[in-house]
Amino acid sequence: MSFLDSQISGKRPKTFFPFSKQIRFIVQFSRIASTALIVSLLANPSLAASEIPNSDFNGDGKSDILWRHSTNGTNRIWIMNGSTVLTDPVINVDPNLNWKVVGTGDFNGDGKSDILWRNPLNGLNRLWLMNTANIVSSSRLLNVLDINWEVVGVGDFNGDGKSDIFWRHATNGTNRIWIMNGSTVLTDPVINVIPNLNRKVIGTGDFNGDGKSDILWRNLTTGENRVWLMNTAAIISNAQLPVVNDINWQIAGIGDFNADNKSDILWRHSTNGTNRIWIMNGSTVLTDPVINVDPNLNWRVVGTGDYNGDGRADILWRNATNGLNRLWLMNTATITSSSRLVDVTDINWKVVGNGTQYLYPPF
Repeated sequence: MSFLDSQISGKRPKTFFPFSKQIRFIVQFSRIASTALIVSLLANPSLAASEIPNSDFNGDGKSDILWRHSTNGTNRIWIMNGSTVLTDPVINVDPNLNWKVVGTGDFNGDGKSDILWRNPLNGLNRLWLMNTANIVSSSRLLNVLDINWEVVGVGDFNGDGKSDIFWRHATNGTNRIWIMNGSTVLTDPVINVIPNLNRKVIGTGDFNGDGKSDILWRNLTTGENRVWLMNTAAIISNAQLPVVNDINWQIAGIGDFNADNKSDILWRHSTNGTNRIWIMNGSTVLTDPVINVDPNLNWRVVGTGDYNGDGRADILWRNATNGLNRLWLMNTATITSSSRLVDVTDINWKVVGNGTQYLYPPF
């Protein structure tokens, strides 16, 4: 990217600004004299945390993979470049297995993903602010001692470039958002009460492209699907999506597969292995192409993210029985590359922090 002031001198500027990835700026021109022009690049406030790739711990615009060992408590990050594992540093070892990773997001707005923890036995919550594999801050958040409160989503609901936390009460159906600034809870408004506990929050994503996270619901008994388009804690639209009566269809991931800055929905059929994407525009399903059929049901979708930095979501797979891992690099519903990653044959290693609930039975 460069600017040529042809009206003044016809010469190229001495400063050249290269950008290796898509970044939004406001370009402001200010003439301070007849022969001088100032060009200012201002950060666009509409660039929300929802546009940061899922689990991007080093801020390079490419998703990484967070692992936790389910028996010894070791935590590790794979720093990714497409299907290549650049490094795999250990973060920390926490042998207290009551602590669960309940989400990742950019809570302090530095462009790097952080790690949200909850202890479901005592109701304590903690946030690790991260710089690659370095814990720059480990902060205790507000206690939520009623363990019926569950973190069911992380997203930027107010569009300030910082991730927030969506809570749902497992017995009374109350929903609440913590609006966050780093490890500080600014406000905690109640959104709505949904006493029908068959309705589950599957995940969050920006379905209408306004820079604010929305909430995706599925009724696990009736197959009803719904999206709440959000503005902070206000539901600006409560729209029913097409009903999928066959409850063997499970939402396996949320991501922007066609690079239109709007989240789409990845489905997988739990008995026949068919995979399908709903390409979304708000609450409208534009197309629903089948990607591929994989009848080997030991393969599980364990995450979606932009692993090669092309602005399109990709699909991360793990085989629950043999520990093989695979990455599909995607262009909408086309698999542009299907690559075998490093094997992790110890199946006690789990990919965590993928941000989508109720995918499959745990393994």
